[in-house]
Amino acid sequence: MLNKKSLKTKKILTLLLLAGLMLLLAGCQRNVDAEGHTLPEKIIYLTTTWGEMFKNEGLLTCLIVYPLAQCINFLAKYLNVGLAIVLTAILLHLVLLKVTAKSTVASQKMQVLQPELQKIQQKYEGRTDSNAQQAQAMEMQKLYQKYDINPLTTMIMPFIQLPILICMYYAVQRADAVVNGTLFGVNLTTTPNQALALHSTSGYLLFGIYVLMIVAQFFSMKITKWMADAKNKKDHKVRDYDKKTSNTQASMQMMTYMMLVMVALFGFNWPTAMSLYWLISSLISVLKTVYVQKRYIENA
Repeated sequence: MLNKKSLKTKKILTLLLLAGLMLLLAGCQRNVDAEGHTLPEKIIYLTTTWGEMFKNEGLLTCLIVYPLAQCINFLAKYLNVGLAIVLTAILLHLVLLKVTAKSTVASQKMQVLQPELQKIQQKYEGRTDSNAQQAQAMEMQKLYQKYDINPLTTMIMPFIQLPILICMYYAVQRADAVVNGTLFGVNLTTTPNQALALHSTSGYLLFGIYVLMIVAQFFSMKITKWMADAKNKKDHKVRDYDKKTSNTQASMQMMTYMMLVMVALFGFNWPTAMSLYWLISSLISVLKTVYVQKRYIENA
């Protein structure tokens, strides 16, 4: 059944993918030395050719890490390295927009449909016989068809995000502009933990990027529900008994906060360049959510 389980499954998948990302990046330190400095032979310079990478690196590095690193290197020739990372993040999201657009629309439609889905669930609450379960599934399927939604489409994003995050991590770890460049006078390979220990204005500014990343991530995780709730309230779809938080909603909220804690803990010890990328990605996600809500949900 693709009912309340779909959004819950999406949250679980995202948690698992973030956990996998943590394990992968924690165990893959071949690009840096014991002190966290990028090995000289691993730095990707603007003069490094794709052919050189192809001889010595894996396919994922050649196809994604190398282009991302070179994009940062190229843009850093004309801008500071911080803006180079910002523009690279924006370009990456533009490239992926067509792939992720349907998933974004489906996710937001699913949020808006929650009151109607709850009505169906309440109708069959406590009925565990196969006929009732089949009837419930059929009613939900009709609702999805009515609003042209495939719940499985909402799960595309987590599977796309993991390899992109890994590749971007290695790109900022290896790009010459990041390794040898500075922002506010501090190298962007510096972690938020190290930046805070500097006890300087520059260090605090870099740590501020990490704080803003957490705030932006929180908004990107919550705005879809906020906007869906606002639309349903406006459309008078939420009644008093609908406002009570169900066990499923409570567990989903708990997973959301767990994801936020994982991002905060992991981000505390990764390069500030990665925090900057994640900050911009979260802001883009917020803007995309607002656009989709106005364009495809409220005017549907």
